[in-house]
Amino acid sequence: MSGETAIEQNTPPAFRLMLTLRRAGVSDARVLAAFDQYSRADFVDPAYADLAHEDVPIPLPCGQVSLKPSVLAAMLEALHIAPDQCVLVVGAGTGYSAAVLSRLASEVVALERFHTLRRAMEANIARAGLSNVSVHLADGYVFQSALKFDRVLITGAVDAPPPALLGALTAGGVLVAPLSSGSAVRIAAFRAAADGGATRADFLEVDIPPLQPGVAQFL
Repeated sequence: MSGETAIEQNTPPAFRLMLTLRRAGVSDARVLAAFDQYSRADFVDPAYADLAHEDVPIPLPCGQVSLKPSVLAAMLEALHIAPDQCVLVVGAGTGYSAAVLSRLASEVVALERFHTLRRAMEANIARAGLSNVSVHLADGYVFQSALKFDRVLITGAVDAPPPALLGALTAGGVLVAPLSSGSAVRIAAFRAAADGGATRADFLEVDIPPLQPGVAQFL
């Protein structure tokens, strides 16, 4: 056993996750600090608590998964969130991404299409005492809001950013989403332009399941 491996095995799990994020290239101090505030174990089934501080996806109810922390962190870095901004997260699962976002933004609007996940997220957000996070049952593909968002995070793969979400951005706002192209999925950042268009920058290939349309009828 190498010295480094032995040290890591005796390191508290939360600190191991911080090491993993840094090794994955995450360098934004605010993003790292936000991850350090919440344990993913509080947002997943207790059966998976031993995986919560590992850089792996974790199964959620309704056949969904929680993103790998390094992938979520890379997406948050690409958003460049300022403390006074309003953020929309689509496909928020049981609330872990919304909790981390709550430390980066002034207001977080979290969407989920599954009743089961929405209820779990509401309970988790209330337990964490997060007053700047609102939870909504909604179809992220067609979500309409009177609010304009400075940042939009989509957690499931899409063929293209839904027009409704691009249209919800403020001028100069940024949307980050995993984009499907054939068998590959790449995370891309879109910045809204004054003329209604958007510029695009791809930065990471990932393995993320698709964002499903509609609101679930029973689950």
